[in-house]
Amino acid sequence: MIPDFPPSFAALRACYADFVPAWELHRQSFPEWFAFYLRQATIADLEAELTKDTQAAREIKSQLRQRLFYRSATSFYRSYDLFLAYLGLQRQEFATWSEITGYYSRFYFIQAFLNLLQANWFSYADDLSAEGLANPADRRFFVYFSGQQYSFLRNRHLSRVLDLEKLPSHQTWWRIYGNLGALEDFPQIESLGFVLGDGYFNPERRNKVNYSHEYVEGFPELEWFDSAPEQMMAHFGFQHRRHDRDITSIERFFAGYDPEDIDPADFYADDAQMLWCSIDCYLRVLGALRIRQDFIMVDKLERLARAHLEDEFPRLIEGIAQSAREALAEQPA
Repeated sequence: MIPDFPPSFAALRACYADFVPAWELHRQSFPEWFAFYLRQATIADLEAELTKDTQAAREIKSQLRQRLFYRSATSFYRSYDLFLAYLGLQRQEFATWSEITGYYSRFYFIQAFLNLLQANWFSYADDLSAEGLANPADRRFFVYFSGQQYSFLRNRHLSRVLDLEKLPSHQTWWRIYGNLGALEDFPQIESLGFVLGDGYFNPERRNKVNYSHEYVEGFPELEWFDSAPEQMMAHFGFQHRRHDRDITSIERFFAGYDPEDIDPADFYADDAQMLWCSIDCYLRVLGALRIRQDFIMVDKLERLARAHLEDEFPRLIEGIAQSAREALAEQPA
């Protein structure tokens, strides 16, 4: 486990108590922002400086909070947009591409959620020459808020903590996310416990459907290309074709159906519902933090959904907007 991470929900909320995120006209990447400091000081020096009550330390911490939240919001919108793309691809029967897109929605959710918890993983292997750093060993590190201060884990230490000999980008994010624990002091959010697992849209499944050439592992809907067209399309038609159902609520999912014909398993086993849980969880944690922000708002989420799905999924779009309003209800005006 990573020491002192994640912070308690009370500590995280206190961290955001006086925070109002700023819009950045010409924002630089987070790695570029950090590189400015790491060219002048080592991570050890920077961590020591952040424990002091100086104007410089306060400014760095303020900027860290801003950058981590901005990265979180950026990653959230990528996750949400990929979720919408997943629905569209599934509607058009691009089964494997929809599943891969669902994986990336989940992957960006993980980044969004960790950054919302004030934590991020950096690697300068491709973004910055090691010679530019005060200490070339500081190229890979994890920065996080412990509840009291910002701390850093460098490559070797992080590898030991996470039991990783190498640190591939995707697997590192998943492993850090897997160390969050149960978040027992967080608000009672139904989707929270579910999304903390990795039983769906995980890297192993993504790799199989995307890269495997084994029978019915990689692009299984296309495995019958060597049959006659009629046979191939018959198998192709076995796929689940997405229809307009409100997967944001079990009550709305079955609205208008005869109670005798309802099976709750149909809702809980729906892949889109599973993917929506990540979006819903993020929105509800964000709402409970009561951050005064106008970056992630219901009207923006609804407008984006309509841009992608309006003709095909009017019922679902209405459900997304209603769920988002409920999730963000605690946010200050």
